[in-house]
Amino acid sequence: MAKTALERKLEASVRERTLVMVRRFQASPRRVFEAWTNERELAQWMGPKDMTVPMAKSEPREGGRYRITMRSGEGKEFTVSGQFCEMRAG
Repeated sequence: MAKTALERKLEASVRERTLVMVRRFQASPRRVFEAWTNERELAQWMGPKDMTVPMAKSEPREGGRYRITMRSGEGKEFTVSGQFCEMRAG
């Protein structure tokens, strides 16, 4: 079935807002996965050195969501959120 103009436009919009991260670490894939998907671990390393992470939520599955709030030393909060579109072993 052919896609409608609206469906094509929505897909293009998602592609334009998609963040693809590729990076190599001196750690096992399992360890890197844990660092990104375990809420406790994510809160330990996410954000610049001068910020804390009072909230990190993660549903590590395709279609799952994440939400991370970082707090500056002055108390200003910044929240990032998104959705896991694809998860695969590298």
